[in-house]
Amino acid sequence: MLSFIKKIFARGPSEKEQAAKKEMALEELDAWLARKEEQLRAALNGILREASAEMEEAKAALQGSIDALREAELRNPNIPAKALHFMQGNRDSYVKLASLFLRDAFPEGISGMAYEEAKTFISGFRQHIGSFSSSSLKSYRVLQHFFAHESHAVAQRIKGSENALRKLEEALAESGLDALAEAKEEAASIRQKIRRRRELMEETETEKGNLHGARQKEQNLKEELANLEASDEAKALAQWQGGLQGIEGSLALAGLELSFRFSHLEKALRKFAKVSFEHDKLIAAYAEHAEQAIEGDPHLAILSILPKLAQSLHDGSLGLDGKRTQKALDAIGGISREVLTQHVERTNALREQRQKLMQRIRESPVERKKGELADALKKAKIEEDVVRQRLSFAEGQLAGISTGKNRERIESALNGAFSENIALIVDGERGKEEEKGRTY
Repeated sequence: MLSFIKKIFARGPSEKEQAAKKEMALEELDAWLARKEEQLRAALNGILREASAEMEEAKAALQGSIDALREAELRNPNIPAKALHFMQGNRDSYVKLASLFLRDAFPEGISGMAYEEAKTFISGFRQHIGSFSSSSLKSYRVLQHFFAHESHAVAQRIKGSENALRKLEEALAESGLDALAEAKEEAASIRQKIRRRRELMEETETEKGNLHGARQKEQNLKEELANLEASDEAKALAQWQGGLQGIEGSLALAGLELSFRFSHLEKALRKFAKVSFEHDKLIAAYAEHAEQAIEGDPHLAILSILPKLAQSLHDGSLGLDGKRTQKALDAIGGISREVLTQHVERTNALREQRQKLMQRIRESPVERKKGELADALKKAKIEEDVVRQRLSFAEGQLAGISTGKNRERIESALNGAFSENIALIVDGERGKEEEKGRTY
């Protein structure tokens, strides 16, 4: 640390000063930091003047060592030409790298730098040292066999410049300038977090409103759907649909009854279809599906076929045993024009009723409205889920925002550098109590 800085900071804070807390709102911090910077301006100028002098001295010493290495002669000139060439190449390389370091690492006007420029200079100087060390290591090791004293002197001069840099860095830290810079950076972070917190609070309130609206919309759609289902139109539609089911059942039953009447004729009809010279397809159709065949037999031609079938059964020409023959004859006896006509009239009437009900159902707006409401309800649920996810994300971000660590770093930096014991107030809350009791 520089001598005059030691004098400035030789006296530490008294117990009384340490105990005296100074509460400071974030809004007051900028002005306080500006005053401190102004108070330390003379100290900064003094630090930089002394650092400039030391760096100039280190620069001159390094230049002298580089020149000495460049002009140095071998103590033993009797070495092979190949080794001499190898030595010279590495010396030229090392001297060039050291000269580039001298040119690039030492800026002009150190004494006139601002604090931020001085910190940039320190960081850049260290980068130059690291680059020089890594790029010159091989040549340095070679030169240790030829010019150990001179090459070591160059390395020591560079180390000496690094020591001067370290003194500058320590002086800036001891002066409190580093603490001021850290406090500025942390204060900026706090303000950014406060802005973001307010944005997120507004966002969460907006999303809560959106969520309420989405839920209300969903509830309204559910009520509208329930009202539609309870309406006279819906009740009428339900009756029509129930009636349609009843008709379908009656048609199915009629078909079963007819099929049952022809069930004992199935084998006889199949055999008769093979020997018949007319209506063979119709006969085969009644053997397969009587309820379908009668639809394709509008004139009931089957009634003229059944007596011929009965004659063939009596003759025994179809080759059926007596039991099957008798069952077939009994079945023919139960199939009359009246029976078939009643079946046709009954099924035609049912089909006509079915057609009318289907037309009414198609024309009813209830199903269309129910479909539209169901689609709208599905979309409303998706919208609610999306809003809920956005709200949850915003609340999670809001819960993760904390300025406590920033505040502690500001207090630690300033209270460590200055005698004043500052307690920073952020967002209207004092000290570490800022985060307590806060819910979002």
